[in-house]
Amino acid sequence: MEATQNYITTRLILKDEIGRLIMGIRPLTSKQRAGELDFFGGKVDEGEAPDSAAIREIFEETGVSYNKADILPLHQQTDQDGNKRFDRKYFLGLVSVSANQINMLPEHLGVMYITPETALDLLTFEPHRQAILHIPLQR
Repeated sequence: MEATQNYITTRLILKDEIGRLIMGIRPLTSKQRAGELDFFGGKVDEGEAPDSAAIREIFEETGVSYNKADILPLHQQTDQDGNKRFDRKYFLGLVSVSANQINMLPEHLGVMYITPETALDLLTFEPHRQAILHIPLQR
């Protein structure tokens, strides 16, 4: 039996000025969840804090700059896939982002602006669905 491999991942959920979620579209050649919607983020490097990783990843993937005061811990979930254990940490960007601020890298095909309700209908990746359920309602 193989030893369990532990991964810490982080996602920063972006919203635009009217409350829609800004999600990347994964390439059709992606090894995981090809063609699906995804939040921006990735693995936490060894010795890196999850919030710092979220800020780094969002900048690497979109060119959008955040600082720690601009994000809020939103949800944490642990799950297992075979011998891989994932500790998933989600953060919410508190500053809205407009379309002209995003510079997409080849890591995504593009972006989609959708309401949280529509995202719940479209997403099949359960950890992302659970994170959306924790987004505070706008007043």
